[in-house]
Amino acid sequence: MSYDDNRSLIRGLWPNAEITETMASLFRERLSRLDQEVLAEAIKAARVDSRWHTPELGEILGQYEKFRRIAAVAKPVATQQQKRSKVPEVDHAVEQRVQRDAMTVIREATLSDEECIANAIWARWEASEIGSNIACRLLTELKLKLHPGPCLSRITKDGEIVPLVAVEDPF
Repeated sequence: MSYDDNRSLIRGLWPNAEITETMASLFRERLSRLDQEVLAEAIKAARVDSRWHTPELGEILGQYEKFRRIAAVAKPVATQQQKRSKVPEVDHAVEQRVQRDAMTVIREATLSDEECIANAIWARWEASEIGSNIACRLLTELKLKLHPGPCLSRITKDGEIVPLVAVEDPF
């Protein structure tokens, strides 16, 4: 993906915008040096959240910073469909750093970020950067942040989710 691809994306998402040559130059100056893959996601998110008929550089840069932090947690990329049966050997200092960075992202998370952040946590587990306990703790923190309310289950040492109380069918 190149800056020209992202420029076309901006023009496509704001088709009626009148962008001056000066503004286009400012966009190129500020956006061309960024990670273009992350920028594409940021542009799309900025359009969804935008109330303006023209692209706002500040909104795009704000979304870029958010997606850049998520991408940093997600590297190396792995999907939830990959096997998770290995027991990773984890460097404690790396694990602490990843956990701290992930908690920063989780604190700012929205529902639309949930799948991406969960995948990023699993990717770090797959890369043996965090152990299963920390991965479960981070996933739990994410769930509690985005879905507050009473927790009626717990995770066993074997990774199973078991109910804390038996709920009987009232009918």
